[in-house]
Amino acid sequence: MLRESGWDGKTPILVICPIHPFVWPVKASIAKYAARVTTGAYKDSQYRTVYFHESGRAKGRAPLRALRFGITNATKAFLQRHRVFPILVAMEAAGRRGCREIEKQIPATPFLLPDDYDMFQVASICALVTYMVSSRYHGIVTCMPASWLPRCHHGMSAFAT
Repeated sequence: MLRESGWDGKTPILVICPIHPFVWPVKASIAKYAARVTTGAYKDSQYRTVYFHESGRAKGRAPLRALRFGITNATKAFLQRHRVFPILVAMEAAGRRGCREIEKQIPATPFLLPDDYDMFQVASICALVTYMVSSRYHGIVTCMPASWLPRCHHGMSAFAT
């Protein structure tokens, strides 16, 4: 999958795994579920069945913009100093928008969607990474088998330049 995206099989991989943290927690709503089923409303905020993410036009807009700006700038700075193969990974639907926004700022970065790969394929990809930029807990945990955490004693602060 990575080779199909342009990876040479040798270059260290940098995975960028954002999420929209301001839509959590999800809450059950029978009314929203009924509207979703009957009219198609709330498609973008549905998590599963009767569970929906927090929503609203201004919900987390400024903090989210700042978070994406920070991740994007840290990634760009890292790419200038290191030869790596960057990939964007949306661990779930809530990461899709963040990946798309970052992809606009860092063109030609492969973008792996959860719809295109099953969890075993995503976990296999994450096990190969050398570096990570993430605001997604599950992304960090999934990358732990790559054994890069012990080598990076500063953790995420290594990317905050």
